[in-house]
Amino acid sequence: MNEGCMPGSSRAARGGFTLIELLVVVLIIGILAAIAIPEYFKVVEKSRAAEATSTFDTIRGSEERYDAQAGNYYTGSLTSNCLLDVCTNSGGAYPTLSNFTPGSIITSGSGWSLTLTRIGAPTGFGNYTLTYTAGGGAQSSLIANSPTDPNPCIDLGLGSTPGNNVNCF
Repeated sequence: MNEGCMPGSSRAARGGFTLIELLVVVLIIGILAAIAIPEYFKVVEKSRAAEATSTFDTIRGSEERYDAQAGNYYTGSLTSNCLLDVCTNSGGAYPTLSNFTPGSIITSGSGWSLTLTRIGAPTGFGNYTLTYTAGGGAQSSLIANSPTDPNPCIDLGLGSTPGNNVNCF
């Protein structure tokens, strides 16, 4: 007689899982996904914001060289015809950004600032802006502003607090 078909036989002999066991597994996977997916988007967005900090570093060096040569900071857009050396090197190449739209460089007093606006940001972050201010002997600062969050916090690894130099995801 086939014991696998007898009532009360063990699950090993029957094979398969009960509906409750399958529901528990689906529930566990759902909980893990609910935790992991937002964290994944935070890591991705942090890497996108790193593009902005790299651009700010490039522009800062170029602005300091321009100031040393011309006696003042450059004001204007980051197009291929701007006067910064990063705009005229490599046959007119200028910093290209795939995730941000640059504003114009604005001088104020003895310093300058540049704002980059995030384009195509995930729903949870919105198209935030990063404004970098430097020059004139003042400490450089990077401020994040979000249309969806009045107190954005974007941690770019520069160690700051919300509303201060750099903010945290």
